[in-house]
Amino acid sequence: MPTFSRQLTAEESAALDAANARLAQPGPNLPTTPGEEVLEAQVSSAAGAKRTVAAPAGPRAIKTLRVRVDPPFTKDDRVAVREWTIQIQFDGEAQPGVWAPFADFFGTTAGANPYRSLPSGLTEDGVWYSHWFMPYAKDAVITLVNDGQKSRSVALEVVTVPLREPVERYARFHAKWHRDALLPEDPARRAIDWTLLKTEGRGRFLGVMLHVWNPRGSWWGEGDEKFWVDGERFPSTIGTGSEDYFGYAWCNPTLFQNAYHNQTISMNNKGHVCVNRWHIMDNVPFQRSFEAAIEKYFPNSRPTLYASTVYWYLAPGGRDPYPPQPLAERVGYWDDAVIQIHRVKGAIEGERLKILAKTGGNPHEQDLTLFEGRWSGDAHLWWIEAKPGDKLELALPVEKAGRYKLLAALTKAVDYGIVKLTLDGRDLTTIDLFNNGVVSTGELDLGAHDLAAGEHRLGVEIVGANDRAVKSYMFGLDYLRLEPMP
Repeated sequence: MPTFSRQLTAEESAALDAANARLAQPGPNLPTTPGEEVLEAQVSSAAGAKRTVAAPAGPRAIKTLRVRVDPPFTKDDRVAVREWTIQIQFDGEAQPGVWAPFADFFGTTAGANPYRSLPSGLTEDGVWYSHWFMPYAKDAVITLVNDGQKSRSVALEVVTVPLREPVERYARFHAKWHRDALLPEDPARRAIDWTLLKTEGRGRFLGVMLHVWNPRGSWWGEGDEKFWVDGERFPSTIGTGSEDYFGYAWCNPTLFQNAYHNQTISMNNKGHVCVNRWHIMDNVPFQRSFEAAIEKYFPNSRPTLYASTVYWYLAPGGRDPYPPQPLAERVGYWDDAVIQIHRVKGAIEGERLKILAKTGGNPHEQDLTLFEGRWSGDAHLWWIEAKPGDKLELALPVEKAGRYKLLAALTKAVDYGIVKLTLDGRDLTTIDLFNNGVVSTGELDLGAHDLAAGEHRLGVEIVGANDRAVKSYMFGLDYLRLEPMP
């Protein structure tokens, strides 16, 4: 390796800029390579139908899969994306190396949730894509199965390339879905470990998509990831929490997308959550065996339920212990109707307000299900990293002109500041939000106002903090409410 120099050459800077641009905008297309072939297939699948598409004869590798479904799956099609499955068999193997519910294979689930990562994703206009490299010696057969009642047609593109090395040098790609499979045999010692992957042979771990069903809310994570390589008695990798492993920390419910880690659906930690993490730059090889687990603190009886799709390379002859799962295992274990989010009638949720301007800090949504008390929508707008003198302006929508009483519910805590509130530049009140514990202020009366229809400006200014407060100057807005007056 060359000695690192902080001062990059022009050539190194250009290479870094090119890498940044590529990683910042992943998508369904990769640069064309010599010998590339594109196979296009159009299939329709009625209820219970199975459709197969064979890739060109090898030795080759599947470089990209692109799939468009008609009618397309939607965000609400949480069952439909599990009724469909995708499997890929390489070189006549008895058990498919790839088997997963349709959306899960592409790295997201609980509906069709657009996101873009380097190896897989779903575009906003409905193209599911996979760039996982899948070598084969003779043949690769892709099978789509519809276990649902609704017919759909599928446009499939299979991009293959010739291998650069002898096929004997390549492992085979595996991707498998499961729920609670191969849990530790020693529950007394490893009661909280939830198995992600357990395999034998030579290979490389590629990553995981985790679907969490958490209807009672509260932060489901904190569990450390653990990797046992080649029969280790003690894991050589132990992480610092689910939020760190999946790359966002502080159980943030905000959706995000990156080249190697993503949160594709979140319901304020109450309901469905889907996260993924791809081990592409951080290689995890093994020679004899590999086990990956993540600690799971809430039991299934709560219920908090996990399902995962794991991705790895395995040399021919290795052990893949994950068979295909029936429809009854894939659906029916969650019920969206049981999710009960507290809502104040007529509330204009703070976390949904448009931000018009800010002079500093980071305003964003924060899940509040961890705390005692009640907040509308189980969340608030949380303004952090601000300092005295910083201002935030939010859009207050008014549908119909009239006279209204303006009501607001805020949050108080030990590290919150003193703030001045204004409406369209006029002072409303100054309030100290210090409290030794996280609580709601309850509904505050901010006076009567004659408001025209349209967008008004609610101003928040940090003016200081209580002497007893931790000087972080935070602010939390649960909701606003406009009460019509005579």
